[in-house]
Amino acid sequence: MIKVNNLSLDFAGNIIFKNISLQVKKTDRIGLIGNNGSGKTTLLNLLSKKIIPTDGSISQDKDIKIAYLPQELYFKSNTILKEFVIGNNSELIELDKRIDEINNKLSKEKLEKKQFKLLDDLEEIQYKKDNMNILKLEINSEKIMKGLGFANIDFTKNINNFSGGWKMRAELSRLLVLKPEILLLDE
Repeated sequence: MIKVNNLSLDFAGNIIFKNISLQVKKTDRIGLIGNNGSGKTTLLNLLSKKIIPTDGSISQDKDIKIAYLPQELYFKSNTILKEFVIGNNSELIELDKRIDEINNKLSKEKLEKKQFKLLDDLEEIQYKKDNMNILKLEINSEKIMKGLGFANIDFTKNINNFSGGWKMRAELSRLLVLKPEILLLDE
């Protein structure tokens, strides 16, 4: 799945790696062990293509998804947990917002023609979601979030209201929703 051949990396005149070769196969589970500053994070950054080696090559199978969870996260997102985890699926987010708007109107309106129109709109939106397999994405993302300790009430909380550890779980949830073939976890 991933092949590293004669990989070398120099940084500011210091040799970080010299002629490293390795292979990661589909069923492998690998742990990197080493002293602080020995280059574990740097190797993960190379494998995830965050940095470029000085020499050598990294090749991977075509259409392989690699996800990387770094040691430290820098959140720029100001969104709710569910939207963060599902990612930039803007169509799903818009459909959910529209469903919420319709449900709010339905709870306030009297039973009349206007309400029947809203019910028709709601049915049409739900049909769109079903045909896009978005419902599966939502169910899968909620299952993953719950598996990592989030409660249903957390799904609508702003991501910035969580502690660093819970933000890390949110990021891990987001990565797992992507269904990567290789998941790189840094500590």
